[in-house]
Amino acid sequence: MYCTPTLFWDNLIKDNTYYGIYSYYYGTVNAEASGFNSFITSTGYNKYNVYAIYYSQIYASNNYWGADPPDVSKFYIDATSSFDYSNWLSSDPGAGSSLPKTGKKSDLQIAYYELALGRYSNAERLFKKVIDEKIDKPESNYALCGLMTCYQKSKKKEFGKYLEEELKPRLVNTKSELYRMYLELQAKYLIQDEKYDEALNNLKTIVDNYKIDKESRKELNFQKGVISLIYKNNLEEAKSIFEEIKKDFPDERTKFEIDILMQAYQNGSFASLKNAGSMENLNKDNSGSQELLFDFDLGQNYPNPFNPSTNISFSIPRKDIVTIKVFDILGREVALLINDLYEAGKYEVEFNASSVGGGLPSGIYFYNLTTSNGSITKKMILVK
Repeated sequence: MYCTPTLFWDNLIKDNTYYGIYSYYYGTVNAEASGFNSFITSTGYNKYNVYAIYYSQIYASNNYWGADPPDVSKFYIDATSSFDYSNWLSSDPGAGSSLPKTGKKSDLQIAYYELALGRYSNAERLFKKVIDEKIDKPESNYALCGLMTCYQKSKKKEFGKYLEEELKPRLVNTKSELYRMYLELQAKYLIQDEKYDEALNNLKTIVDNYKIDKESRKELNFQKGVISLIYKNNLEEAKSIFEEIKKDFPDERTKFEIDILMQAYQNGSFASLKNAGSMENLNKDNSGSQELLFDFDLGQNYPNPFNPSTNISFSIPRKDIVTIKVFDILGREVALLINDLYEAGKYEVEFNASSVGGGLPSGIYFYNLTTSNGSITKKMILVK
């Protein structure tokens, strides 16, 4: 949901079991930052090179699709989504394709290109321009997704402030998809501010008042259950929400997802929101030389449980080397998210379980923040 992965040049995506590119629920995939990727499917493997549903957007010009012209039967794009495969290559770039002619790009395409190359200031300016100029058009939805990613990757902390002070006053049409996105993104920041009932109301508004597909409705209701159970510690309210989900999805997978969450709750994995699963060893600053503006802290990931990505916030009181690692339940390191020098401040990093190897299985994982101040470890749950 709301993710913006990027493929640079010279990637070979061949004979995947499922899809070459899969995008769902306002996902935006940029495979044209430099182009010259190859998407090739042999007989007996995945049916589609590209599969995009529910308001997805895929930029993929200047790539090779296994044939000239591309076999469009290998592209599945629903009525709400878009896919640009213009200026396709006539042969595999490894065999020496010539540079295709490229047409004029939109501000939104250029913004994603700038984002892919790490030019965040340019990307932020262009994303905001698209939102301002296309406030009632689908382009603004994709621009908001890109802007959120831009803030995350550039380690800026003001995205919540942007939502409230710049975007919300302009959202006159409360039935628009952009307003729906605003409600869902705002819920995250309401949870961080411990305004749980307001966050629940945002999600309820979406479920009750907007036309969304069944899987998205399930995901939003699942988030409601998580807020009630883990953050509000309201077991009865959570049970009621989960029972409704099971009625709509009477399958073993859904039952398994809910069982994992309930077992973790009953085992005390989420004894309190502030200290859920944490082991803290903090070195206090007793120098008294100055007042620290930020604490040494590791936030509870959100959403939690998650699938496949979640956001982890942390803050440090002074300039320091920051390391954040993810471990499985046996204590084996599965991902290194951060290992770099940071200024004092509050930050956020995204963890995507699908990008680790062939994808991590469902279960309990630990994430650890380590600096010269000490170490903090917390739990999170991946549910597929």
